Amino acid sequence: GCYTDARDLKKFKSDGNPSATYKNRVPNKPWLFGNIFATYKIESINLLPCDALSIRADIDWTHWFYLNWEAFGAAASKAKIPTQTITSIAATYSWMEGRYNLSLECDNIFDRLAYDNYMLQKPGRSFSAKFRVFIE
Repeated sequence: GCYTDARDLKKFKSDGNPSATYKNRVPNKPWLFGNIFATYKIESINLLPCDALSIRADIDWTHWFYLNWEAFGAAASKAKIPTQTITSIAATYSWMEGRYNLSLECDNIFDRLAYDNYMLQKPGRSFSAKFRVFIE
């Protein structure tokens, strides 16, 4: 996990007036977030020579944060990027000691609403496949 405390520490604006955003958290920037992942690898599946199967799960969590400065607007109507928990899974099959790899992945497996730092909606669940050949 990670906690950051980025705040506006300028007491006065350039014109000498007090700053309304003094000690406010910087907007559009998550301040509490974390991730956890787990991988399980099985060596020697014996389908192809020198093969292995790797299964991975990732969970990314972000606490809610304000879209704009905290000082502006009524608390009840301020735009907030909501708390988000996104789970992804992947499986990779490799053979010939890792020379060839086939990966299948599902991002956002539970199709949760996800937003970027400016509250633009990100894509929902997605599937991808990748074939890799390692050339020495």
